[in-house]
Amino acid sequence: MVGRAVHGEATDAFRQWYGRMSKQLGHQPPQRIINELRLLQRQHPEHPEAETIEVAIGYLEKRLSMIDYPFFVAGRFPLGQDMSKAATKLSCSSG
Repeated sequence: MVGRAVHGEATDAFRQWYGRMSKQLGHQPPQRIINELRLLQRQHPEHPEAETIEVAIGYLEKRLSMIDYPFFVAGRFPLGQDMSKAATKLSCSSG
């Protein structure tokens, strides 16, 4: 629930952030998502949901090899719903 926690439920800022993150997840190395979350963390260090960001970063760091979707696409591995689940996890989960 990182994006919603920081930007607010159903805001334009959340929708733009989520759209950018979802696209990056499918087309960029997963470390880039973590870098974006770290940037968000630096931009909002005193935010009440700062721990949510840290939990999401830890969750994704443990799964870098599992969420490298550009690698899987390049290797023509079947993805199915896994990419959608990961994108949902990124925006909706607290860990």
